[in-house]
Amino acid sequence: TCSDSDCHPNATCSEFGGYGECTCKEGFAGDGTSCNDIDECQDHYTNNCYYYYDGGSCVNTIGSYTCNCYSGYKYNEAFGCVDIDECADSSLNDCDPVAICTNYYGYYTCTCPYGYYGDGRHCEINECQQGTLCASNEECIKYIGSYSCIDPCSNHTILNDPWRSTSNTYNYNYNYWYYWYHCDYGLSGWYRFEGEYDQQIPEHCIPQQSCGTDIPIWMNGSHPTVSDGIVNRTACSNWYDGCCTQPFNISVKMCPGGFYVYKLQSPPSCNFAYCTESNYSCSGVDCAPDEECRIVGGVPGCHCKSGIQIGNLAGTVGYKT
Repeated sequence: TCSDSDCHPNATCSEFGGYGECTCKEGFAGDGTSCNDIDECQDHYTNNCYYYYDGGSCVNTIGSYTCNCYSGYKYNEAFGCVDIDECADSSLNDCDPVAICTNYYGYYTCTCPYGYYGDGRHCEINECQQGTLCASNEECIKYIGSYSCIDPCSNHTILNDPWRSTSNTYNYNYNYWYYWYHCDYGLSGWYRFEGEYDQQIPEHCIPQQSCGTDIPIWMNGSHPTVSDGIVNRTACSNWYDGCCTQPFNISVKMCPGGFYVYKLQSPPSCNFAYCTESNYSCSGVDCAPDEECRIVGGVPGCHCKSGIQIGNLAGTVGYKT
């Protein structure tokens, strides 16, 4: 009978026809007289800490186990450690009331919407996106609490890299291209290119593996005049898909000193770099009243002012470029 059975302390005894039968309790394995703890954490099938998400760790205990859920997860008896949707309840997140809350497994993010500025925890109106506050030759810079109008002609970084020149066609050993190419990945902000002369980004497609890099970047569009202020242009790259692979936006301004400054964006990867060529100044170029000097392809010349057609330039056609 069970009164004189030799069942293990972690077993139960059941009597059948005057005989006692020992059965190990849940969480133990054995013949009833010997019961050893089952380590449920050794097998995902014997615990539910990882049922749907890898959101916690399993800790074995004598006869059972516990789930220690990571931050951003909570324990559910049926599914183990499940994600907490902090965005579904404003009391669970610290996003600004106007911010966009995005839930992910184990965490969430806060993002200020267009027209606002901040880290998502605090959002304030972005005056720079509310209208034209600065002159056309200035850039509006937003910061916490206010904004300012910056003239990039006096607020820029100088780049003086001879390898950027379009004339740099050195015959590198392309079997080891990753040892020689230059990289502009991560480059961002206002820059001025300098060299023997003031430099500008070329307005024409550049051959591959030129300018000290694998994929040279050029500008699709003409350079502005001083009166144009800051203009937007498309940066193009010459690669196997053509002369304008993976285009992206940049800004450019002509400064009173006859040089250009560029608001550059980081290229998509580390085998792209911006090219340069000499920018010969318009200084000393005498144009007709209905013309203006522009530098095209690195060469200064007189061109029709906006809205004026070639046919109207009687007496000038034939010797003006």
